Amino acid sequence: MYYLLGLEANVTNLVLASKSAGAGDIRSPRELKAAYQTYLATRQPSVTLSRSGEIELVAFSRDVVELARLYAQPEASGADRLTDDDIEETFARSDREAVVGRIERIRAARAFIARTNPEVSELFELAVNRIFFLPVESMCGGTVPDAIGVIWANPSPTWDLQDVVELLLHELNHTLGFVDEAVKSHYTDRDRLLDSKSFAMSSIRRCPRRLDLAVSSLAVGAEILRARSEWLGHPKSPRAHPPTDILVHSCRQTIESIHAIPTHRELLSERGLEIVGRCAAIVERC
Repeated sequence: MYYLLGLEANVTNLVLASKSAGAGDIRSPRELKAAYQTYLATRQPSVTLSRSGEIELVAFSRDVVELARLYAQPEASGADRLTDDDIEETFARSDREAVVGRIERIRAARAFIARTNPEVSELFELAVNRIFFLPVESMCGGTVPDAIGVIWANPSPTWDLQDVVELLLHELNHTLGFVDEAVKSHYTDRDRLLDSKSFAMSSIRRCPRRLDLAVSSLAVGAEILRARSEWLGHPKSPRAHPPTDILVHSCRQTIESIHAIPTHRELLSERGLEIVGRCAAIVERC
């Protein structure tokens, strides 16, 4: 959402969300972070909030289990789904050294972002509250709308630094998208999105998915494409996301499949249509 909307618009969304929970004047990033957390406390469990006021890395406490259980809910369909058995068994047998390795790679990616793209770093520090680590095989983690500000980070040991940076950018995009939708609804009737006739092709998973998940994947795809073009460069053998040429093709397929839904202009709000249009403009320049 950084490349889709820009820094100022995303910060404004955080302010608007905060003010919906009664925040007064916000004069600094620290005050915004506190007000944003107050807003989140009105809609999700306290375990999702930072106790320190800064991003917390959660690895070896029972908070990992509580956070992971939010990914076992039906609303978690946009992320890798977990079961209670996955959670308890994985937490109980977690290899400490492997988890520490993942923590260090996330720290390295955050340091790279802070050093090379301060505006993205500013948004990340504002919007994200807790990053937790649960090393489930064949899953890379994700974000869910019932835990805004939380990232489950599970990068593969085979990923290089750019892959991990793209993972964080991917999850930041979802997080900011959740906030944007909270203050400027993207859909006119979410119940109608359950009809398979309104499904569209996912840019990331490359299979038909619910319209909201397809649009979210398109936003991620467009964000990654522009980040590669203007900041990160085009990787030769990426693992977190498809190579650039394939990602461009997948995003175009998503746009075409959205437009092919006869009722897409009824299902998408004005803001939703704007998001799709902004994504299309990025993809067309690639």
